[in-house]
Amino acid sequence: MKINSNFDKLTDDYLFATINTRVQEYLSKDKNAPLFRLGIGDIIEPLQARVIQTMVNKSREMGVKESFKGYCEYSGYPFLKQKVIQYYNANNIPLDCDDVFISDGAKSQLSLLLDLFDKGISVCVPNPVYPVYVDTNVLKGNKVVYIDGNKSNNFLPIIETDINFDIIYLCNPNNPTGQVYNKAQLEHFVQYALKNECVIFYDAAYEAFIFDDEEFGTNTSGGTPRRVSEGIGQVKETTDNTSGGTLRRASEGIGQVKETTDNTSGGTPPKSIYEINGAKQCAIEICSLSKTAGFTGLRCGYTILPKQLNIGGVELHTLFKRLLALSTNGVSYISQCAAATALDEENVKQNRLRLSKILQNTKIISDALNQLGVYHCGGVCSPYVWMQTPNGVSSWEFFDLCLSYGVVLTPGCGFGTSGEGFCRLSGFAQREEILQAVKVFKKIF
Repeated sequence: MKINSNFDKLTDDYLFATINTRVQEYLSKDKNAPLFRLGIGDIIEPLQARVIQTMVNKSREMGVKESFKGYCEYSGYPFLKQKVIQYYNANNIPLDCDDVFISDGAKSQLSLLLDLFDKGISVCVPNPVYPVYVDTNVLKGNKVVYIDGNKSNNFLPIIETDINFDIIYLCNPNNPTGQVYNKAQLEHFVQYALKNECVIFYDAAYEAFIFDDEEFGTNTSGGTPRRVSEGIGQVKETTDNTSGGTLRRASEGIGQVKETTDNTSGGTPPKSIYEINGAKQCAIEICSLSKTAGFTGLRCGYTILPKQLNIGGVELHTLFKRLLALSTNGVSYISQCAAATALDEENVKQNRLRLSKILQNTKIISDALNQLGVYHCGGVCSPYVWMQTPNGVSSWEFFDLCLSYGVVLTPGCGFGTSGEGFCRLSGFAQREEILQAVKVFKKIF
């Protein structure tokens, strides 16, 4: 019997497993050692009370003959699909019920969707990147081609090559850099995909961190509310039509940091690829309730695959329905009921208040890095801040240095070669952890 030899091409261990091993080694020396976790992007608050009550009620239903539920429709219950449609309609995006496929989250879907395509295809992946995009394609034997993000393009790379890709991966807002493509930049990818008959895998796991202009959060010190979408407070705005995105450069002066933007369309960045004309003909959107509603431990999400998406005259929607029928029995009834409750309008508002607290955490981090003159970006419409390491030290060297003070972050090199010399800081932490980590940075720098 032959084993998939592509496993030999993977890195030895998953990034976060390696981080956990080093953290455990640190704690083994002193179990009472301080630990401030700014690494993995897990939720920090419990599920909403209404969601919990729904789960209790539906669990009881499962114990009654008249209301017990067995196998569900593999693509999801209609009541949850309608909630997803309403969620999109709130952003003026129309969807058909058949276009919505309920899942247990984004990661499994990103892997499963590759089964729609032949092995050996060419995929375009930004660098740095969420490791799952790369590893799932390596296992399939696909050719991975990188478009490099760096300081010169504000870690918002676009396709500048004549290569015809079969699949393009986009994560917006981006993990790990925290940067966000604006409408004009997304239009570039959609037009490329339509011209070259390729498919965009659009990972919208962090879309809930994009706040509309009229949405407000509370500043970290209390008192006057601050506009969350402004991100870093006292800034000067300039326009740079050559690079795009949002970038905070500490090197431009402590206390007078400039926010560089290339948002030719103005307003709030798109929350969905389907805000772009033509996207339903070329894009599959994958989203999870992990961040939208704190479902990292409960597991529920959805994939949007419009019927309009055809490749070579083949409707991918039909193929995906067939694929699901042979690969899953669907997401549990209780999880889907909980998800439907989480997507109620009032619950969405309440959860966005929670998310605004995460953005306040990233603001604290960003303000401190600005004061220290440390290059960084992201954290405005994202829970992640992307920071350059000091004095040219490697990502893992800086990780070990921070860990010696009890601060856990994520080495940028774990997200690709363009991540070397950078680290990802997560706002998914308790406020005290953020404040303690900032104190450590002030010691280190």
